[in-house]
Amino acid sequence: HLYVVRDDLEVFRHLHPTLGEAGEWSGDLTLPAGGNYRVVVEFAAKTPDGKGEQAMLGTTAKVAGVSEVDVPGSDDGTVIAALEETPKPGIDQEIGVLISDPAGKPVNLGTYLGVYAHVTAFSRETGEVIHLHPLGGPENGEDGTRLGIHVKPPKAGDYVFFVQVRVDGMIHTLRLPVTV
Repeated sequence: HLYVVRDDLEVFRHLHPTLGEAGEWSGDLTLPAGGNYRVVVEFAAKTPDGKGEQAMLGTTAKVAGVSEVDVPGSDDGTVIAALEETPKPGIDQEIGVLISDPAGKPVNLGTYLGVYAHVTAFSRETGEVIHLHPLGGPENGEDGTRLGIHVKPPKAGDYVFFVQVRVDGMIHTLRLPVTV
């Protein structure tokens, strides 16, 4: 996974680069605005015993251009995302992510890169990244389509959760500011 997020957490991209013959990774990226960005790569590194271990590396990049941009919200006019409850810091917990249409009804949720949702959270204070996937399949209810995710925010503070789902064949990225 390759994440590119502006320091104010108002611009977010989640990419899956491809490996070239010479061992370099590449992919296409279009950013809607300039500013200071964090670039984070998440990968499985081989350990001396031959097993894989998840790792994250990051750097910063300054992108020229105007920094104003329309900030995506939890409602893009077609799909709405909400957390059933606020996560608690330092505690392993399952919380529900509700995905619905503007009338609050369930949606036709498909898979995106093999799972029903990708949820990536960034801490405003520390820049820490939390990458989450649903624990199981979607459950339709009166308030929308529920996906359970396992989360353990490392500490209290302000986070932005970016929820990516496929609804009726289209990918939607929804931004949820959360105070943990």
